[in-house]
Amino acid sequence: MKTESPLRLNASDRLLLLRRLDHLRKWASLDDKRYCVCCGKIITGRQIEAVGGTRPLGPLRLLCPTENCVSTCEDWVYVHQAASAVSLEAKSAARSIGAEVRRYPHPIANSSNKVSSRGF
Repeated sequence: MKTESPLRLNASDRLLLLRRLDHLRKWASLDDKRYCVCCGKIITGRQIEAVGGTRPLGPLRLLCPTENCVSTCEDWVYVHQAASAVSLEAKSAARSIGAEVRRYPHPIANSSNKVSSRGF
């Protein structure tokens, strides 16, 4: 949930901030598009919110404009990389779920009907 109001910036200042704060990707214009891997939306530089920058509000940072999405520029990829980003996210999630299943086997999944040594 976002509690800070976005800064009001003119186009040139907004582009300057995008270029300065997004160290991972180049911004040629405010019309450049990025895919947010957190919310699955395509966003433009014009939509991205800049918040913070004063002492009580923390450092100046960029946020996804989608409601309830708290992603930052580290979570955005070029649109042409979106399919591979989604694929990697799905593989990563599947691997972590698989690891949990292997780590904590279900007692019924044992080949024999003996009680496991863990007391299941």
